[in-house]
Amino acid sequence: MRIEKRKIADELAKIPLPKPPSDYICFLPETVLYWMRLDGLREAPVRACRARGDYMKNWLLASIEKKPSIAGIKDDAGLQLVLESDCKIVFILYGDIMNIASIVKTLKEHGKMVFINVDLIDGFSNKDIVVHFLKNNTETDGILSAKASIIKVAKAQGLFTVHRFFVIDSFSYNNLAKQIEISQPDCVEIMPGCMPKVIGWVVDQVSIPVIAGGLVCDREDAEAALKAGATAVSSTNPIVWAL
Repeated sequence: MRIEKRKIADELAKIPLPKPPSDYICFLPETVLYWMRLDGLREAPVRACRARGDYMKNWLLASIEKKPSIAGIKDDAGLQLVLESDCKIVFILYGDIMNIASIVKTLKEHGKMVFINVDLIDGFSNKDIVVHFLKNNTETDGILSAKASIIKVAKAQGLFTVHRFFVIDSFSYNNLAKQIEISQPDCVEIMPGCMPKVIGWVVDQVSIPVIAGGLVCDREDAEAALKAGATAVSSTNPIVWAL
């Protein structure tokens, strides 16, 4: 298969994707994204996705399968720690309208897959326009929010989405299915994540990956959540990042 270097560069410039391994190249014939492993004169396709969303989901799930811990960062100290960690996925839980782009850029330069919790960024309203701003002004891969309307808009913008749920009583638990139907997220994050029984209930109820987050304080909490069926755990504790 003939590959024109100029075409590769032009197409890759249009789509912000995680950098592939050094022994791979990417190109976009028509609408299909291929990763090709370079092996002498032989070139074999190893992955094809018909949409950026499919690519991101596969990349995320493959990363979680290798390492089921997601780093949450709530200040600049956490940012510096995560840059030195082997966590590939990072949830940004702080920042403001002035510095969020630079925080994301720093993480992307270190090969991280980045999600912004729009509910925790200072200077933003809880309106759909915030999603358009982040899409156009940062290199973020995805969005976290507890608001179904925000998740729905982010999904439409081609961003990877994590819908956060605070399951604090039977009402919030019974409302899960309705909210997921509205938002159609790629993943859900259940908080607090230190309740393995509840995590198990949610895993049985939904058909998308479940992340356990909030009050996942140590390795024991993380392992209990994973045993209950969570696909991954998120935590601001570097001890959990090492899982």
